[in-house]
Amino acid sequence: RAMAFAPHLAYATAMQIEQLLIEEHLPFSLAIREWTADPRVVVLPALACLDDAPCQRVVEFVEQGGSAMIVGDTSMRDGWGRLRRDLGLRALLPATVNTPGLHAEQHIAAAGAAMPEVAAVTQSTEDIYHQAGRGRVVYVSSVVDPASQPSLFNPDNTYDTSLDLTNWRVPERADELRRAFEWLLDDQPTMTVTAPRGVIAEYYRKPADGSYYAHIVNMTGKAVSDVAATLVLPGNRRATAVRILSPDADGDREVDWQ
Repeated sequence: RAMAFAPHLAYATAMQIEQLLIEEHLPFSLAIREWTADPRVVVLPALACLDDAPCQRVVEFVEQGGSAMIVGDTSMRDGWGRLRRDLGLRALLPATVNTPGLHAEQHIAAAGAAMPEVAAVTQSTEDIYHQAGRGRVVYVSSVVDPASQPSLFNPDNTYDTSLDLTNWRVPERADELRRAFEWLLDDQPTMTVTAPRGVIAEYYRKPADGSYYAHIVNMTGKAVSDVAATLVLPGNRRATAVRILSPDADGDREVDWQ
């Protein structure tokens, strides 16, 4: 329900972060209910409505050594959109992280009963790096400026159902987010490809035999050079062979990689 109840800004945030990961050649997957088997970082792109169960799962993941990027008002409401008294992910965040609306609105359970006045909470505006348990957390106050977003409605007040091209771009704060991902990954991404802009990469892992694949596609329209792939194997595992598969060759080509 997190994305189902999310406002347009959450989708814009997700799209721009995805585009940044694509251009940085960092492997990622979209988590629909279930996560991949061994994620290193989870990104929560302004998911205001988040049930208790996923909140607890993220907390346990980080406390056991994982990393998380938490954006904006993530976990401010429960899965049904009801305002929480505090962030659902508070266990991972220092007291300096706040979002507007917390502690400032009466809960339906208190209707008809007087509640003490509570001062409005000041919104966090700086990125905050935080150690939680054995893991790492970066709180990012915002990724997308709401003023940069087009109207969701046409001039005749009907809903605009056209394809959104506005957010197929890296965020304005791309440099800060790159640094955040580097810190969350402890400067050791599992697999990366260094290549000119316009060369994209997607990654696969074959659990049956433990092999890893980097599918590299040149979309620049011209030949490129100095493309390098880097793989950091987990634990004490060691690579036994490196092969190049190409549509321009008749078969696999084993390369000297050491």
